[in-house]
Amino acid sequence: MARKIINNPRKCAITHLMNIIGGKWKIIIIHVIGHKPIKFDGLLHCIPAISKAMLTIQLKELEEDGIIEKRLFHDIQPHIDYSLTNKGKSLVPIINLFSDWCDENIEGIEFVPCRIDHLGSNEEGNYNRLFTEE
Repeated sequence: MARKIINNPRKCAITHLMNIIGGKWKIIIIHVIGHKPIKFDGLLHCIPAISKAMLTIQLKELEEDGIIEKRLFHDIQPHIDYSLTNKGKSLVPIINLFSDWCDENIEGIEFVPCRIDHLGSNEEGNYNRLFTEE
């Protein structure tokens, strides 16, 4: 499937950003990978509504754009882990702002429930924010 790109003749930064992280799944994928490196099957478990084919496409695009990287481990059972690059980690505060906005403005907004299994939480039990290592 060919990648869908928004035409951007004026080189608008927001349009460029949407070409990189726009779409239904990319911010959620970045959010999940931001917690810790994770295998493909772990991502499928955390985002049960995404198909294997769509996850593969989204991971490939995020890797091409330098947001995530995959590392092959040659253990007894070889596997690939996905993690954020420095560029991907720089998106964490932005995604946290989206989460904060949602917390402040979600009342009265109707949406279709979506189940995303998170990998952990902070001391307050907040699963919505990503945490950076300082």
